[in-house]
Amino acid sequence: MKVKGEEVYLSGKGFGHGVGLSQEGAMNMCDLGYGFLDVLLFYYTQAHLNRSRNDGLLFILLT
Repeated sequence: MKVKGEEVYLSGKGFGHGVGLSQEGAMNMCDLGYGFLDVLLFYYTQAHLNRSRNDGLLFILLT
């Protein structure tokens, strides 16, 4: 993870399991101008997002 100003860059790798977030799909959504919240809520429709009042961190609860 790399934080640059107000942007957070995540990287990862894996073999995939057919459920959850598609890295290629998420990258394509970003290329089309969607923000990270749009991407998360597209793949995790039951997610609840909460920004910490103390440090500005974004917490994501996946249910």
